[in-house]
Amino acid sequence: MHHVPIRPTSITELQPAERLLVWTFRAWLGDPALRQHIWREYRRHFDRPAALDAIDAFSGTIEALRRNARRPILYHQPCCPCLGADEVTLLIAAAALQAGNTDMAARVSLWLVRRPGVAPLLQSLGRYADGLATYDLLLPERVGPAVARPAGAMPELSLVH
Repeated sequence: MHHVPIRPTSITELQPAERLLVWTFRAWLGDPALRQHIWREYRRHFDRPAALDAIDAFSGTIEALRRNARRPILYHQPCCPCLGADEVTLLIAAAALQAGNTDMAARVSLWLVRRPGVAPLLQSLGRYADGLATYDLLLPERVGPAVARPAGAMPELSLVH
């Protein structure tokens, strides 16, 4: 199996299904004019009913985030090669759901939404992840041991591009 880094920091480190999810997230939240490009991209991967279902599920995911976010959700522009913590968190939750690990997805989702928002987020994101799996677009599980930070180290700073 192809090795995937546990904590990706660049789009180039992602598998195709992950790139699709991140690009969709960025394009959806960015310029509304990009929605027509989202539709075209999904039609390249799915038949029409599956594309409609995937987009509907993703719309529900965004709505769950919008209604229940515990803080502003950060994301990069569609063309940016960097990955932010919120983007990676969404990937980890979707991969956990695709693998049937609902407990992990729920725990990770608390980084993004308040407790009452976990169920609506997981319902929509799970539908989306299942749709990807139907077309063999599999999300690798990126979980592993925590990386220890040296004593006295400065906290990481994140930039949004």
